[in-house]
Amino acid sequence: MSINQIEKRFIGFAFAIILLFSMTAPVYAVDPGNIEDYLLPSVATAGSGIDKDDPEKRAAISLVGRRGTPEYNAYVEWTAYLEGAEEPDHSAPEMEDSWYETADNYALFYDATTQERSEVLDEIVKRNDVSLHTARAVFNNGEIQKLYDALEMEPFISGVYDVMGGYFYDDGSFNLQAERFGDDFDTEDDFELYMFTSVKGSFSMISSFISTDYDEWTYATVSGEDVDLVLDNGSGIILFETKGAYIYIRASIGRPDARQHISRDDLEAFADTIDFAALAERFNGLDHDDTTQKAVYLYEQQQAASLRSDIEQLKPFTSISERDDYIFDKLGDWQYPAALTGYSCRNTSTFYMDGNALGWDGEPLYSDGVTRAYMTDDGNGMYLRYERFYSSASRAETANNKQFNALTELYPNGTAYTVSGYEAWYVPQLMDGPHSALFWLDTSKDLVFSLEVMDDITTEEVLSALAKEIVQSVEG
Repeated sequence: MSINQIEKRFIGFAFAIILLFSMTAPVYAVDPGNIEDYLLPSVATAGSGIDKDDPEKRAAISLVGRRGTPEYNAYVEWTAYLEGAEEPDHSAPEMEDSWYETADNYALFYDATTQERSEVLDEIVKRNDVSLHTARAVFNNGEIQKLYDALEMEPFISGVYDVMGGYFYDDGSFNLQAERFGDDFDTEDDFELYMFTSVKGSFSMISSFISTDYDEWTYATVSGEDVDLVLDNGSGIILFETKGAYIYIRASIGRPDARQHISRDDLEAFADTIDFAALAERFNGLDHDDTTQKAVYLYEQQQAASLRSDIEQLKPFTSISERDDYIFDKLGDWQYPAALTGYSCRNTSTFYMDGNALGWDGEPLYSDGVTRAYMTDDGNGMYLRYERFYSSASRAETANNKQFNALTELYPNGTAYTVSGYEAWYVPQLMDGPHSALFWLDTSKDLVFSLEVMDDITTEEVLSALAKEIVQSVEG
C-alpha cells in the first residue's frame, strides 16, 4: 500500500542549522543506486525505464528494497496476490468490519485477515527468506525520544520541529514524519518531511510514487556519505542504502494545493541536516535485540491502552450494535445516493461523544453521529458524516448552530455556500489533510453533514454537486 494509505498525512520538517558532522566516511554505507532500481512492475517490468516523454505519468517505487532483492520480490508477490484475491465476506451478522481470524500482525500489518491469506503470505516469506514484523509501536508528537531510545541513537536530524510523529517495528524499521508550519494557517511556508527506513531481511508493506519528469544526481553530504538526490515535480527525494537498511526520505515545501519547487541547492542543504553516517553505523546489518524488546513492550502497552479506550468509548452502551440502534433511531439512517456510479460503502461506524473530545469551539464535545466511507474500485473514496451536537451531557438542547459557527471561525479561509438552501462552508484543506471538505447545516433534520474526499484537494463545485445529491437522497 502507498504512503498515503498507511499515514493519514505527511507531517513535515523545517530547514534549519546544518550539523557539522564528521567528514570521515564509515564503512557501513553502500552505493546509493538510483531511482530506477526501485521501480515496481505495475509501471515498469525488469529492464525497462521510466518514460520521461510522459511527464503526467507517475511511477510506483518500492521503499523496501531494490529490484531483485528478497524484500522487493516479497512485496511484489504479496501485493499481486492481494490485488487478485477476493475480499473476505464481512456481511454475516456475527462479523464486524474489524473482524479477522489471524494473528494481529498478519491482519494489521499485511492485510492477511483470513487463514487462506496467511498461508499464502507464509509461503512468500519462506520463498524469499524474509521475516514479518511482529510489533509496531507508535510515537506521537512530543514523543520522538521514544524512537531515539529504541534505536539507541542520538538525534540524527537537526532543526526545529512543530510536529513530529511516526512508528517503529520490532526489527528497527521506522517511519518518521515531521513538519514546520508557516507563520499563518494558509501560508505556503510549510516544510514537510517523510522518512521510512526498511531493515534488510524484513518485509514491510509500503511503497510510494515518483513523477516521470525528474532530475537525479549523487551528492556527497557533510556527514561523509554519498546519497542519491531526486527532484520530483517540485518535491525532493533522498535515497540511501546501508549494509542493513534502505532509507527513503521525501521533502516538500508549502501545502499540497500550493507546492513550491525545491531547488537543487535546497535539497542538498536539506540532505546536510541528516546524519547519514550515524544511520549507516546504526543500520549495519547486525541484530539489535534491545530495539526488539523495547518495540514489543511499547506495542503491547499501546494495544492494552487501545482496548481500554475502546471499552470506555463504548459506554454507556454494552455493545456496538446497541449503540448503532440508539444512534440510527435518533438521527436516521442517511446514506450516499446509490445512483452515483462506481462508489460503494466499505465501512459504517457510529460514535457517541460524551465530553471525551473537543468540539470546533474548543470546548468538551457532546454529540451523536455516523461516519460512512465510500470507495471506488480504483481506490478513490470519500467520507460522509452526519452529527447532532448538544450543549451538555444531558443532551437536552442541541448546539448545531454554535458548532457550525465555530467551524467557520476555525477555518477563516473557507467559503460560504448553500446546499439545497442550507447554509454551507467549503474548506479547501483540513488541518488533518491534505484534503478538502464541505459542511452544511441541515435545519430540517437538525444535523450537521460533512463530505470529505480522501487525500485530495477538491473544488467547491465538485463537493457542492455531490452534497446536493446527498440532500436529495436524504429528503427523497
